[in-house]
Amino acid sequence: IMKNYLLAALRKLNQTKTSLTLVAGISLIAACAAAQRDTGFVSLFDGQTLNGWQLIGKSGDGYGVKDGVIYCARGGGGNLLTEKEYSDFILRFEFKLEDGSNNGVGIRAPAEGDAAYLGMEIQILDEGAADRGKWGKLRPAQYHGSIYDVVAARKGALKPVGEWNEQEITAIGRRIKVVLNGQTITDTDLNEITDPAIIRKHPGLFRDRGHIGFLGHNDYLEFRNIRIKELARSEKDHTPPDGFTALFNGKDLTGWKGLVADPKKRAAMTPAQLAAEQVKADELMRANWKIEDGALAYRGKSFDNLCTVKDYGNFELLVDWKIEPYSDSGLYLR
Repeated sequence: IMKNYLLAALRKLNQTKTSLTLVAGISLIAACAAAQRDTGFVSLFDGQTLNGWQLIGKSGDGYGVKDGVIYCARGGGGNLLTEKEYSDFILRFEFKLEDGSNNGVGIRAPAEGDAAYLGMEIQILDEGAADRGKWGKLRPAQYHGSIYDVVAARKGALKPVGEWNEQEITAIGRRIKVVLNGQTITDTDLNEITDPAIIRKHPGLFRDRGHIGFLGHNDYLEFRNIRIKELARSEKDHTPPDGFTALFNGKDLTGWKGLVADPKKRAAMTPAQLAAEQVKADELMRANWKIEDGALAYRGKSFDNLCTVKDYGNFELLVDWKIEPYSDSGLYLR
């Protein structure tokens, strides 16, 4: 592949008598070589076009491609997102800052809305300009490599402005890790974030899938050698402890049904009425309760309750749960 790119670049050079094409060809060769070195990685950028990307909320001239790099235009930007969504992954790329550059890497982000809050943003920032007060007094979690306004990164690993930096972002479940120029600057478990104000402000911390992209803030900078390795999500272990029986197999709704009304109303129904209402309740259950990453998740907008097919008297129940901001739920017993 590298040989073909080089021959094509040289032929083009002979035709146009310009060194620019050779520079672009060499950049493309470098990107190909990097992808080959990284076993299991695929390139997100072909070195020539923005194929596979979508620009949301374009500002000014947005983003462009030149000499084998993606650049964010001066006075422009927007969210340049992958068309594809990703869950667990290792993302590797190189970037080069100008004095005062500011951008970000959106991960597990939705296509619409502010990716820094509805997804997660790994900050990209010229720390020198930040220290000089270009953006006022920044909080620690607003510096380069931080999960924006959530988890602060360690400073000092950035190369000087105008030099290429190598960065790796790993997202595995609730674990987010950022390595810059060989130094780990962020390594955190999102489950350890318990501040209610942060959780309310950043619902994207609970997303387990979304787009990857660059979040422009009207400053010029360049990206190249962008590649990703998707990681298979490990299947949740639903094996119960000794003496316990699993109520949920992690795959489907076996053993569960929709809840019909309340006990008083159910008691007043004839067998035929109860059977008819059970059919309706089961339809709502299948429509609004989903199996997501080995967990039961409610995605409805009304009170469509789920209950076990079997009745229980005296018992000990173990359950793991998590809740999003402003949510309300409960466990019905007996």
